[in-house]
Amino acid sequence: IRGVIDLFKDKKSKKLLNEIYKYRKYGNIIDIPNPSLNDEYVPKDIPKYKMPLNIVDCGAFNGCTIKKIKSSYNNIRSILAFEPDIFNYKKLIKLKLNKTKLTCLPLGLWSEATSLRFEGNGDMSSNLSRSGKSIITLVKYDDAFPNYKPNLIKMDIEGAEYNALLGMKNTILKYKPNLCISVYHKPDDIIKIPNLIKSWNLGYEFYLRVHEYNTFGIVLYCLQKDKTSK
Repeated sequence: IRGVIDLFKDKKSKKLLNEIYKYRKYGNIIDIPNPSLNDEYVPKDIPKYKMPLNIVDCGAFNGCTIKKIKSSYNNIRSILAFEPDIFNYKKLIKLKLNKTKLTCLPLGLWSEATSLRFEGNGDMSSNLSRSGKSIITLVKYDDAFPNYKPNLIKMDIEGAEYNALLGMKNTILKYKPNLCISVYHKPDDIIKIPNLIKSWNLGYEFYLRVHEYNTFGIVLYCLQKDKTSK
């Protein structure tokens, strides 16, 4: 915790990290941070993303995040949306967006191309699982989509974030997109993922926000000054 807390740009992020740590260590309800419920991926108290946006949505579910970003940013040029749960994917492809090119892919993301067992529930909790009833294809993003130029990557993939980031490293190094990464699915995500991104030395400004109750919905925002505005 001490090694990570100094990464964060603002006092609010540092306060949230301390509250999360205290709650996890001691279990006192009074230490649970108050969530910001209505602005996940588009928080109003950090710098805004510069438009037009080219988005990679990792874990697109049924398009709810796309709709949320669209409600705050009216100039979205293109979206590359990944959703391996076939039930969610069938809902995602029905999404209609004016003046935005939407490409939907029934794939997962990983550090290499592979196939893994998957528990597809048709809801937001679908995840990789050794006891999963289906098998999905996962791709290494850098190998599969080297020519797409994102300036915003959102990632909420139920604990596969670290491995997916490894598979996107070359893209992130090349284009330095703004990042919105979930860091609550595994206990050490909140430490490992910021440290991984910091190790790439890309000059990101780090912010932390909590968007759900009981320390669910923790999102790490990594922003580039030239891709944000006040």
